[in-house]
Amino acid sequence: ARAYLNKGVALDSLGKLAEAIVFYSDGIQLWEEALQRGEVQNLPNLAVGLGNRVSAHRKAGNDELAANDMQRLHQLLALTRQDTRIEHFGKSIQDEIDMWS
Repeated sequence: ARAYLNKGVALDSLGKLAEAIVFYSDGIQLWEEALQRGEVQNLPNLAVGLGNRVSAHRKAGNDELAANDMQRLHQLLALTRQDTRIEHFGKSIQDEIDMWS
């Protein structure tokens, strides 16, 4: 998933937004699947992936898709507030929300 994120960042920096979004999405999907399996340690990585995709969607003029990703970031933040075992991840998720709000 990290490799997908890095490839997305590289493509994004080259202005290849559509391709970057595909790679961000691939990484996000893997982190979402890991989260479904209870692997919460990658919540910060998932948040960064979503934040990067928010940015790419906005640059591409896809405000609705960017809003969907922001909503997912807020859901993840709420999740950290419901479980004391993962509340420490809330700061990194809030940082992504603040960066892209």
